[in-house]
Amino acid sequence: MSFEKIKSVLTQDMLALTDALEEDKLSLFNIFANRIISNLYFGETTDFIILGFIMKDVQAMLTLIQRSRSKSLYAEARDIILDILGNINDSLSEQILTLELIWEKYEEIENTMRKYLLYDAEYNSYELMPEFTRYTVNKMINLLVGNQDFIFNPNSKVFEGCTNEIARLINTHGFYKNDLLIFIILKTSLRVFEYRRYGQSISLIEKKENDAWISIIIETVQLINKEPSLDFKIHFEKGNKIIQNLGGEWRIYYIKFRDLFREVEIKSSAPILTQDERKSLTNNIASMIEKEV
Repeated sequence: MSFEKIKSVLTQDMLALTDALEEDKLSLFNIFANRIISNLYFGETTDFIILGFIMKDVQAMLTLIQRSRSKSLYAEARDIILDILGNINDSLSEQILTLELIWEKYEEIENTMRKYLLYDAEYNSYELMPEFTRYTVNKMINLLVGNQDFIFNPNSKVFEGCTNEIARLINTHGFYKNDLLIFIILKTSLRVFEYRRYGQSISLIEKKENDAWISIIIETVQLINKEPSLDFKIHFEKGNKIIQNLGGEWRIYYIKFRDLFREVEIKSSAPILTQDERKSLTNNIASMIEKEV
């Protein structure tokens, strides 16, 4: 299908998504975000797939704000997002939407939603300190690297835990561009990760294949983390390519399994680790404690 027709479908997806938000139908908003990813993937026009994942992040933010804040604060946050969606939709209709503009709007969303995501005590107490986020993101990536061998263990939560911690840091202390890029790569990877872990548990995916997959993800965020002074455009191109591939993989897994992986019951109350894994984890924790002391 031609690129112009796929862009027309994307325009329709975004208009439907906007209408859903105007009606405060956040679950429907998420469905349209999923459609953006699916339609771009199957239309073989994957450059803008990141837009779908950004919209999913927006839905998660607004859902949290709707549940935890006052109606008036939620309404303010929603109206800000609607204005940003209007800018994106205008760019689509004028055929001037670019990846640079999408990223600019993502930064705007993250910066403006901070006020609504934090409770008053947090917002009034914590100053923007992106250098602290930068420092701690580095710690989280080192934790992932140190625990890479058993990330796919059925009871391991290290991947999810590190990703959630980075989200908290970004919301509370602000961020540099590289930190936000690392976050969305990890958040997108996490969606695929759960399917891959399930696939390994039923012998559909070999462990060595999953090990190779997670190595690519970790090596990518390591590179972005270690070279913050490198032109961001170079990092973004690499990160966006990873997200394109993850988007397609995620939608294929969803078609195959739907939400089946969430139904898998972990019967053991304690992590099932091999002797080498237990030794590695113990050494990693000891090493981190020594460094902090």
